[in-house]
Amino acid sequence: MNKFAKAAAPKRLLFIDALRAFAILMMLQGHFISATLADEFHRPDHWLYAGWEFMRGLTAPVFFTSTGLVFCYLLLGETKADQIFRHKRWRKGIRRGLFLIALGYSLRLNVLTLISLDFRPWMFYTDVLHCIGLALLFVCGTFALGRQRAAGTATLLGISGIIVFFSAPLLNNVDLQGIALPLRHFVNQQHGAIFSPLPWLGYTCFGGVLGTLLRLRPKLGFSPIFPAALLVFGWLIATFSSGWWMDLHRLTELELFKSVAYSNTFYMRLGHTLILVGLFVLLTRRLARLPRWIMKTGGETLTIYAAHYVVLYGAWFGLGLNRYLIDELNPILATIGALAFVVAGVVLATQLDWIRNNKWYYRLTNLPTRISAPLR
Repeated sequence: MNKFAKAAAPKRLLFIDALRAFAILMMLQGHFISATLADEFHRPDHWLYAGWEFMRGLTAPVFFTSTGLVFCYLLLGETKADQIFRHKRWRKGIRRGLFLIALGYSLRLNVLTLISLDFRPWMFYTDVLHCIGLALLFVCGTFALGRQRAAGTATLLGISGIIVFFSAPLLNNVDLQGIALPLRHFVNQQHGAIFSPLPWLGYTCFGGVLGTLLRLRPKLGFSPIFPAALLVFGWLIATFSSGWWMDLHRLTELELFKSVAYSNTFYMRLGHTLILVGLFVLLTRRLARLPRWIMKTGGETLTIYAAHYVVLYGAWFGLGLNRYLIDELNPILATIGALAFVVAGVVLATQLDWIRNNKWYYRLTNLPTRISAPLR
């Protein structure tokens, strides 16, 4: 057993489950309101809408950061393999990353367009699943380059996160006409995709640094020092990072620092995310356990995401709620609908064990195996 496994946490880091549950529920209500709220109520000058929009903007950074944190924490907790290809958690991460990318594309398929061989540009857009899938593959590659060592992995991830965030202004202006359309979406958002992996990959990298730190010093997750440091560093980054980049611009006269200072959203959101993580650590560090619904919701984020995509956006058949309610609701109805959507997500998470234990679920999921059995 390696030193990481020996340093296993004395108990579960509850703030991770709470953070993931918060992120997925915020995503549910954010997507529902943004899809159904009538255009005339999109008013950034109104304090209530501005507050909602700010919190909604935290959802993706929290999601990606917690992904890197959890994955690196688990990856470094497993016994070091003599060859990287024999590392079980590493191999699982590769499979998971490829699966998420494939799932992301499958949710964008539409039966009618496929039957007519009408391939629309939006079928190749990247979204959250593509970003997370590529991020897991990147972390696995970094882990291999770091020779399965915590220090090497954390250093490479930290440097990569900084490079990714600094590259965002440059990537937005890159001419990608010579690259195949599906690949363009992995570089920037200029071709229609809401999420492109390269800028958002930075949050997973920084989350991986936190996960590595917690694996090396597991007691930090239960001490007041860790959340206090997160709150302080988060506040410093969110408040002063733009000034830091302008100071570096004056010192070096490099236009890159000026460009980052003028479009400093990613670093500011990183600061806000660190503050939120710190608050969750403070709220959960003395708890013996979380309510079951929070644990289940935080552990079933992928299922909830896929289900919400089908119900809200109509994956496969185009019969989503947004088809009938898009930009139709007033704030009260949109809020009620969002709350119902969140409750439905929690109910789904808490009932998944019952669903998976039913015979019809087994028969449905085992259908490809039963169909191909006579051909073997």
